[in-house]
Amino acid sequence: MEHKRNITAEEYYSDPNLKRMLNAAFNKYRSYGSGRGKIKLLISSQAEAQRLQAYFGPRVRGLLGEGDQLTMEMSAIEEELGKRFMLTVPSLYKLLYHEPLLTKKERIEKADTEWESLFTNVVEKLQDEENINIVDKAFCDLTYDWLYRLWKKEPGSGYRILQAGMKNFDAALTSLKTCLAALWYLFMDRERLELVEGKRSDKISLAVLATFVYGDHALDEKKALAGRLFFRALQDNYTQKYRVTGAADPLEHVPAFMRKRMIYRLYDFRDDTISSIFHKFTLDLYEFMKEETVNLSNVEAMDEIEIKSDLFLIENPSVFLYLADCLRDYVSGHGVSTELIRDKFPTIICTSGCLRTAVLEYVRKCIERNPKCRVYFSGDFDRAGIEMLEKLTEYFPKYVYPFKMDAKTYLSGLNGKCREMSEKDREILAQKNSELAKLMALHGKKVYQERITADLWNVLLKEIQRVETMV
Repeated sequence: MEHKRNITAEEYYSDPNLKRMLNAAFNKYRSYGSGRGKIKLLISSQAEAQRLQAYFGPRVRGLLGEGDQLTMEMSAIEEELGKRFMLTVPSLYKLLYHEPLLTKKERIEKADTEWESLFTNVVEKLQDEENINIVDKAFCDLTYDWLYRLWKKEPGSGYRILQAGMKNFDAALTSLKTCLAALWYLFMDRERLELVEGKRSDKISLAVLATFVYGDHALDEKKALAGRLFFRALQDNYTQKYRVTGAADPLEHVPAFMRKRMIYRLYDFRDDTISSIFHKFTLDLYEFMKEETVNLSNVEAMDEIEIKSDLFLIENPSVFLYLADCLRDYVSGHGVSTELIRDKFPTIICTSGCLRTAVLEYVRKCIERNPKCRVYFSGDFDRAGIEMLEKLTEYFPKYVYPFKMDAKTYLSGLNGKCREMSEKDREILAQKNSELAKLMALHGKKVYQERITADLWNVLLKEIQRVETMV
């Protein structure tokens, strides 16, 4: 049996090949509150097998290998901990993670105590620091007792969002306080907001409100816990309002990708339509090929914009520009009559790495105006690219086609320079229904769109030539 006394216990037990075995021991201790029972571990690699073989020595019968199952008594693990560094399972956990190892019962009791303390503290702090009585009856009525329902962990209240932030109690307290202060000024004291903005307006700036109650980006639901809570409170208020009053739901027919934006609009928040942009290359009304940047405001005023035929959505800007240049060269070099193909000329859209609302609304309107429109998508061969294709297919199931996003193209792009995927991304891709996603998880490599530009151009060229033969 090995003995290493020349390093610290923390260094010794930080070995990644011991981590899964130790986690199994910690979880077993959480369940029983003692060193009873056995751990069972399916060995994931040969390196892990060799490390555990050396650690347990003759306690293991035979040679361990990848895919074998190790079964070990908790008492044996505690005995090894004592021999090596005079440790127990709880003391090792505290050494590694700098916090006590609690049983499941202790963790529940601790979480319940902290939960109660959070709400007591936030009511007191708002009263003392902001002079806000957050349990005021008028406020409770206007928010349909959101704070109470959040405290009682009612479905839809957003309590899971708050629970996820409870790892840092002080940060969770600040976030809940910020969210409640924002709701107070929104529902109870709009005049204060108008004074801050310096003008009377029917619209409120979310950024101004955030800065007023706490600080910049405090209510950004993508960046801050307070923002996620605030949006969930608005969403819950909207749901309660139309459930209680029985009024017609104004968002009943709103596309799923627009609902979040529309909920903010319902509460008079000024819409940021400028940051939701995409780049577009097409023939304009005068048969000129051009690139332009389109924002959500432009799309929503699309009655003045002519809808073209098929759409080609490209994830990366460099590939978008390459295809635009190829189209220009082909049209000018082959004497293609832009007048003849204007109505059939495909539109190329650059999503710049994500499906912004402006892109999705543009696609929706194109399909609405032209039911024969086909939407081709090409992205990177990584988790984000696969999930963008999934989202498009979810929103527009009858119209979306992969654009050189197939196994053959992926395999042709693999080489030694491809970047590795994270283990988390590989696990997520492996669980998807897509055979392409499973193949990517198997190889564990990313292939970027820039590696398949020639393939993309060949497909687009065939589309142009098909259009030429139709006119």
